[in-house]
Amino acid sequence: MVNKILKIKNKILKMAAKHQELNALYYSFSIRNGVFEYEGEDTVDDFEILMNAVARDRDINGIDIGEIYMKDNILDVLTNMLKHNPNITSLSLHQINSGNGFMPSKSFTRFLDFLSTNNNITHLGYYNMGFYPNVKSFADMIKTNKTLKSLDLFNDFMENNDIKILSEALTVNHTLTSIDLSNNQFDDTGLEYLFEAFKSNYSLTTVELLKEVDPDDINFDQRMIDDINKETASNAEHGHELLYRLLKNI
Repeated sequence: MVNKILKIKNKILKMAAKHQELNALYYSFSIRNGVFEYEGEDTVDDFEILMNAVARDRDINGIDIGEIYMKDNILDVLTNMLKHNPNITSLSLHQINSGNGFMPSKSFTRFLDFLSTNNNITHLGYYNMGFYPNVKSFADMIKTNKTLKSLDLFNDFMENNDIKILSEALTVNHTLTSIDLSNNQFDDTGLEYLFEAFKSNYSLTTVELLKEVDPDDINFDQRMIDDINKETASNAEHGHELLYRLLKNI
């Protein structure tokens, strides 16, 4: 693995030899088990050069980008890289913003348009960021995407209305098998929206609602959990198992 890291870093060194931000770029990424991980406190102008190298490296099968300030065009650079490397099947984005706490809206829309018809990415992580004002656009992508199997949306500040919009998309999508909605901000009302969606969605086998939560902060009513468990049993009768990994004291 050390040789692999050195190989791609040397490749980028050659490509970026004339760029002033070379040192920042050189130390901003790593590779673990085929996953390219990138973090940076500030915007790196050489991000496009880095993505061009990744686009041609078929040994990379996953991308993890987080904790960076993102100019509007950088998400377009990422999207273009994904178009040119079909070997990438896992993508995680976290703690990315454009200065106002949210993704750049225009480039985010183009990114979602790409995901809507993408045939390679099976896992999408979009967490520790929030959706405003793009919840509906994200849900529309879920409606049309036929490749994603797992979706991580934990700690995205999702409230009841956000869950309502997402739940409507889940009634249409029948390829997702796992979704993580833990550490969000919805309560029993949001659970009811999910409950209705699960009545017509039999593809989901794992739905995580709670993780690393103080029991005193749990907003879910036991009766609502009981109702969902009944629906779980009903789904199992149809040959589909819906698993809820909840805290033991619920």
